[in-house]
Amino acid sequence: MAWSENWYDKLSCKIIGWNYDVLRQCGEASYRTKNKYISALTIVSIIWSVIGYNFASKYLDIKSTFACLLVSLVFVMIVVSIERIIIMKQGNSKVMFAFRFLIAICMAILGSFIFDQILFATDLEAQIQRDRETEIKKTVALRMEECDKDIAKLTVNRDSLSKANAILYGKLKDNPTLETTSVSTRQIVAGKDSLGNPIMRTVSDVSRNHVANPLNKQVEDNNKAIQNIENRISELQARKIDTEEAVVKEIKNRKIGFMEDLAASMVVIFQNALTTIVYILLFIFMWALEMFVVSISFAEKKCEYDIVVEHQLQVKNMEIEASSKRLREKYLTKNID
Repeated sequence: MAWSENWYDKLSCKIIGWNYDVLRQCGEASYRTKNKYISALTIVSIIWSVIGYNFASKYLDIKSTFACLLVSLVFVMIVVSIERIIIMKQGNSKVMFAFRFLIAICMAILGSFIFDQILFATDLEAQIQRDRETEIKKTVALRMEECDKDIAKLTVNRDSLSKANAILYGKLKDNPTLETTSVSTRQIVAGKDSLGNPIMRTVSDVSRNHVANPLNKQVEDNNKAIQNIENRISELQARKIDTEEAVVKEIKNRKIGFMEDLAASMVVIFQNALTTIVYILLFIFMWALEMFVVSISFAEKKCEYDIVVEHQLQVKNMEIEASSKRLREKYLTKNID
């Protein structure tokens, strides 16, 4: 029994940062203070281990139970380290108290919101579904509007090309082909001169041909462009049909994030007086738990352990001052000699 108590006291001192040898010199009051620190740390650690596990599994998307437990352990170590800073304080520093007070408020707010995910899970899920339905409607309307704008632009381009082709067809109806004239020259013998040399004469040959009107090529290019536009319009219309289904699938299957949960929590908490009162009570409870160690450390009278530690500090300061005084006197005497 004595061994187990000794082991528990040593472990407790390691956790809260106390020296076991100093504690052995103290009376029952110090042991009671030590046990109160351990109880407060145990309560806070259990709460933050649950918060850490829930945070890891839900928001960090960690599937492994062992990994979630590691994250939970990290949360506990952070909380214990913060509390040890308060427990191992020296004096009653108002700055330290204000700093821990602010940390307690922040931790209480975050802890309360994360605990809300457990307490109000059904309400939050329903609110998130409502928020997502609203988001789906807005997203579908926005994408439909974008498709309609693109279709309108393409329709204007298509109509413009169709009008241009109508004008070109009118011109082609009057002149389906164009007549081209080509002139070629050649030399022929027209006779001989007095010396018998041939007399040459230039003769021009004129030929007329009918070729296709170049406007036909422009009409073909316009028809290809119109066909491409028609295909693009068909794609956009098909996209409009599939838009709602795609948006629903995209948003409904999206993983719930911390900020989305937080926004839903704000709506659920403040939607009526009852939920607001419940959250305020939960916040006060979390804040009070966070302030356990602070209240023990700052509000209660000093226990023997604190008095012994401060006494040791005073004695050490006096020894150092006395040693410094002797050294100063020694060197001063030496200089005089």
